[in-house]
Amino acid sequence: MLAASLALHTEPASAQTARQLAAQARAQQRALQQAIRNSRVFYVNPLGSDANSGITPQSPHKTIQKALDTVRQPQAVIYVAPGVYPETLTFRSTNRSGTAARPMRLVGDTQGLMTGAAPGSIIISGGGVRSYGIDFQGASNWRFEKLEFRGQAVANAWTTATRITGMTFAGCTFEVTPQWGVYFTNNGNLSLIGNTFLRTPASGHAMYIYQTQGTVLNITENRVSMTGNDYLSTGYRQGLVDRNSYSGSAYGIVAFVYNNTSRVTATIRNNVVSDAFLGVYFEANQPKITLVCSNNTVVGSYHGLYVSTAANAAATITNNITGDCYIAAHVNAPRALLSNHLAYGIGRTPCQPQTWSGCASIKVKTLRNIILDQTPEFEAPRIGDFALVGTVGIDAAVANGLPATDLEGTPRPIDGDGDQVAVADLGAFESPLQINRRLRVTHWSEIGTDEQ
Repeated sequence: MLAASLALHTEPASAQTARQLAAQARAQQRALQQAIRNSRVFYVNPLGSDANSGITPQSPHKTIQKALDTVRQPQAVIYVAPGVYPETLTFRSTNRSGTAARPMRLVGDTQGLMTGAAPGSIIISGGGVRSYGIDFQGASNWRFEKLEFRGQAVANAWTTATRITGMTFAGCTFEVTPQWGVYFTNNGNLSLIGNTFLRTPASGHAMYIYQTQGTVLNITENRVSMTGNDYLSTGYRQGLVDRNSYSGSAYGIVAFVYNNTSRVTATIRNNVVSDAFLGVYFEANQPKITLVCSNNTVVGSYHGLYVSTAANAAATITNNITGDCYIAAHVNAPRALLSNHLAYGIGRTPCQPQTWSGCASIKVKTLRNIILDQTPEFEAPRIGDFALVGTVGIDAAVANGLPATDLEGTPRPIDGDGDQVAVADLGAFESPLQINRRLRVTHWSEIGTDEQ
């Protein structure tokens, strides 16, 4: 009887196996979820699935947004495989923030080395209908690298939210919309480094920044010039703009630092701009500003360089080129050094030699070494190459505010004129020795050891 009773209460082997398998599956799922929470590396591929874990190249997410919403660890990195991603990347307060020392990173894997994909571009596509490429509503301290933003209707990258700080765009491409490229207001620290802004006469403003918080504004090595037949095609350099209305005009680099009580370091260097109502524009209303605006090349614009600061703000404005602009420069910065500036082909008259009367309004502490009406030759401006050729602007820079490299990362200074003294060039590019640039091999043959 006892044996029979025990037999009645013994589960079949198949039921035990099913229970064990279910328990193992639950344990594996818990382990996977814990691994996802602990992971600092995620992968995205258009061939993936948002049902995947995203923590290996073999199990990538399909959308970038899924990775943004999943990542939880600081100093994490999301590698995005080449392809087209038809989405708006939305950052909310629920998304993980980094820190200034340990930012989060969203990286376009253009070579496919991390994702195992074929090389190519990483395109955040608006399809002509999505308003934004990135919409920042929350989160801070993110770095975006090697991404392309195309086809947005309003702005490539956008925020009007407060407390957005520590954002960096490096090596990205922005196809500027009819309204805005990068539009940031009420923001904190922002860096735009080595980006390309694709512009046509139908484009709107490349960048508009109204920074009210933080301590850093860094705009360096960006290409904001029009190319091909669009280069110098606008009427800005001839003054063909309604000065009483900004509608229809396009800005190049425009940055305000307003109502910020912090000590702010603003750097605007090694940028190239063409065909803009405002080429390089900076304005600040409090004295705790240190501005360095140097080695920018601005061509074919209404205002080449426009700087206005509070009376006690420190400003170094050096080694810039404003060429073929209607107004070469407007600088109201009472404590500034304005030096080694090349202005040529001014559209507005009169502009007599060695005076800026009629083509500039200047109020600075120190003004020296202004070069007027000497037209430089650029290597290939229609493809964005503004390296100097010839003599004008070569080895003509001053050390104040000089960056260590040029727009392409070439070390400064180089002895460009062959006088055995290395002095940096004006503008965004550092040119090699000019005699080497002009050398062309027309005939070559070997000479034997017995030949002279």
